[in-house]
Amino acid sequence: MKYFWPVNIFNYKTFGRRPSGKDLARIKQSPYYKKRGFIFMGTKPNVNIASELIKEYAKSSQEARSPKIKIPVTHHLKKSFDELPSEKFKVMWLGHAGFIIELAGKRILVDPVLGNRPSPTQAFGPAKRFHAAPISVKELPNIDYIIISHNHYDHLDYDFINAIKHRNITYLLPLGLGATLKYWGIKAKNIYEVNWHEQLQLDGLTFTAADAKHYSGRFLNDRNASFWNSWIIEGNNEKLFISGDSGYIDAYKNIGHQYGPFDLAAVAIGAYHRLWPENHKTPEEAWQAFKDLQAKKMLPVHWATFDLALHPWAEPIERLVKVAAKESDKIYTPKIGEWLDLKRKIKCNKWWK
Repeated sequence: MKYFWPVNIFNYKTFGRRPSGKDLARIKQSPYYKKRGFIFMGTKPNVNIASELIKEYAKSSQEARSPKIKIPVTHHLKKSFDELPSEKFKVMWLGHAGFIIELAGKRILVDPVLGNRPSPTQAFGPAKRFHAAPISVKELPNIDYIIISHNHYDHLDYDFINAIKHRNITYLLPLGLGATLKYWGIKAKNIYEVNWHEQLQLDGLTFTAADAKHYSGRFLNDRNASFWNSWIIEGNNEKLFISGDSGYIDAYKNIGHQYGPFDLAAVAIGAYHRLWPENHKTPEEAWQAFKDLQAKKMLPVHWATFDLALHPWAEPIERLVKVAAKESDKIYTPKIGEWLDLKRKIKCNKWWK
């Protein structure tokens, strides 16, 4: 059933489903859950964000928020992947917050969004992507695990999940998000919901959910009904940290001490604004988070693909490169769809110029 007023554009399933029954009973045991949702661990803004945002958009330049170049993308077909994933640590940035990881003979997909718009409908709306996806759903190789950081449309795509739901893939999710994926046709036996600092040992890999400061919601009635995670993946003596969406938090120091050092930290650097300083990090805060995490190398993500804030398109990466100028050999700046060689000496490739 599809509906929209007055034409059929939305598939109502894309909004997801609140947890209930046993799913709800479990998440109510979390110390981070209160009444009807998880707790936003920040301060509430003292301004009307909607009205202020309208004023800001009126003053902003869409031209500045758009790329001035044709974004280079390396495209892939299924045949370009080895049948068996690499034992060695490999990472491919898919744009925005998505990437493919190969480690210990397993292939992991993180926050995959390959559609044209991170919204309830592909027919219209803001934030149409600036570049083609480096791979299509049809050309995806075998995937062992899919990790989701939270349920926002730029991290969780109904059309993508619907297209691959027949595959035997294991899903690692924050608390409360399993109800939505089961509603979309994913079998319960393929779903793990993981609370902060819980660990899963699967196929020689260790997956750990960790802290983040954000929020969730896909419709009017599900604000914070599911949680938001950062993630840690360990295998073959390699460690990767994935920030998901988050404002800067002191917990990064604790994560670094408890789980670090990390070989690579994929840290979000874009979509920040003064109206939501605790939901997304500035590039300078992202660099501090990288330091706190005791990571050796940084992969800056959550920029370049969608217009989700009011800053100029290349500002996040430019500010990051500037603040890290004395340690530029620690930042990977791959083109979208390019495999990272984690053993090669880094030379900052300013492809966005």
